[in-house]
Order: sequence, then structure tokens, then C-alpha cells
Amino acid sequence: NACGTIATLHAIGNNRGQIELREGPLRAFLEGCQGLTPAQTGQKLQLEESLFEASEDSATVAGQTRAPDRDEDVNFHFIAFVRVGGLLVELDGRKAGPLVWGQTTPESFLADAAGVIREKYFEADPGCLGFSVMALARP
Repeated sequence: NACGTIATLHAIGNNRGQIELREGPLRAFLEGCQGLTPAQTGQKLQLEESLFEASEDSATVAGQTRAPDRDEDVNFHFIAFVRVGGLLVELDGRKAGPLVWGQTTPESFLADAAGVIREKYFEADPGCLGFSVMALARP
């Protein structure tokens, strides 16, 4: 059930020019991945104890809902939409690679991503209420 962490890593890692990270395990990991292929980055992530520990610590903090057990079968999945080289890209660990949805700009990114989400997910199953959306945004 680490796909939420992976989606967050995708979102932050593909926006390093807009996000200033403090010293810590996330910044060290992302800096250590510069120049690596996606496969090499995935292999590096598998060995990354500090990020695993941080993810585990945040998942066990008391919240409003009960977190599922590690081995519990859940029907939730997280993906990330990012802007890379002027393109709207969907990153989904269940897919063989990134999905490119077309051109986007910093100004149109949110509307472009929302359009794909609406068409691909909301309109595909209008009765399903099992959706959440998170955006990385400046205050």
C-alpha cells in the first residue's frame, strides 16, 4: 500500500524547480537519483530505509480514520499528474510507463489535469465516490 508515497515522490520529484526541500531523507534521495533511469531509481527506492521509516511513521500517526493493516487487501490506488517538458504526464505504478496526455503550461496545468481526471475517472464511473484529489500548490 505504498502507492500514495510513490505518487507523492513522483509529484515532488518532477517539480524540484518549484519545490525547495529542507535537508532530510527525501531531499537526499531525490538528489541521489539525478541522472538515474526510472528503473535505477526504483531499485534505489527499494533499498532506501530512511524514506521507508518516514512513510511508516506518518502512516501510524493517529488520524480520523483507521489505517488498513499492511497486508490488508484495499481497493485504493494513487497516481500523479505532473508537467514534464511542457507535457501533461500521468505517472501510475501499475502502468508500463508514463502516459502523456498532451501539451500543458504552468497556467493551464491544473485545468488540464482536472479535465483528464474528470473524463477518465469521474465520467467513467459516475456512481463511484471513492476518489480523492491532492494538489501541490503554493500558498
